[in-house]
Amino acid sequence: MKTPFDTALRIQQREIDRVGMAIGAETSQLVALEQAKQAALATATAEVQLAGSDPMMSSFAYVSRMRMLRERLEQDRSASAARLDRLRDEATDVYGSMKAMETAADGYRASAALAAATAEQAMIDDISNAALLRARRTAARERRP
Repeated sequence: MKTPFDTALRIQQREIDRVGMAIGAETSQLVALEQAKQAALATATAEVQLAGSDPMMSSFAYVSRMRMLRERLEQDRSASAARLDRLRDEATDVYGSMKAMETAADGYRASAALAAATAEQAMIDDISNAALLRARRTAARERRP
């Protein structure tokens, strides 16, 4: 049965889908940033060990650049994690709104079903009352001389 809430429910479902896709994209970006940070750390460690075996090689500039890269990646990861938290909060709000609308739609359906059942019962009562009155009239006519 259609309800006045169907359009709003479809819009809320699309919003949930949109937020879900955004959460998936942000999660992927968060994983990629974490992997890039780990790769930068592993590369820096390997380069420092390699440079440590050659006393003529200065690794200060490289180590400083890699430290800045790791710090930037950590800042990006923190920003991505914050966006992910906001998206999760938004998803919770949208889902709550959708559930409230579903409850209202269910209430509308139940109310409409009750009204239909009440109308049907009233019609049946009217038909049976009319039949009873006809039967009484017929019985009354038969009793008269």
